[in-house]
Amino acid sequence: MSRKKNKYIPPAFETSNAHNGYVALYRDMLYSPAFIALRATAKEVYIYLRSEYKGISKGNTVKLPYDDFEKYGVNRHTLANAIDLLECFGFISVKRGGLEHEASEYTFISDWKNIRTKQDVEAAKSKYQEIQARKKAAKELKKKLKAELRTEQENHTG
Repeated sequence: MSRKKNKYIPPAFETSNAHNGYVALYRDMLYSPAFIALRATAKEVYIYLRSEYKGISKGNTVKLPYDDFEKYGVNRHTLANAIDLLECFGFISVKRGGLEHEASEYTFISDWKNIRTKQDVEAAKSKYQEIQARKKAAKELKKKLKAELRTEQENHTG
């Protein structure tokens, strides 16, 4: 006669009565220099991404549109920065959605394990800052080109 498996009943502080799963985060990740160095929003976004993970049989990839993050209270600008941080620190790789407004694909990777020292953390932060500087320069260029186009159009119509 086989023994019945006891169903785990989580304590009240862990979940509501209508729980439908959990997100496993292991101590080696939580205490890693890479995870500790992340901003709170990046950690929050990582947890949201992991909550959408459906197991290895579905691959390590999650598709999640920005609108879904907004439901969780994360605005687009903050989300973009958090995703860049997660990518620089080796938690995810991103395949950006196309012009057809497809959801981006986030693949979980283990490169965070290679960040072991303060120097490694600083290198990842530097990489993030370079990305932010490029984005800022691109935004300023776009703004400048729009202004030039507007001026050119006004000159032709006036």
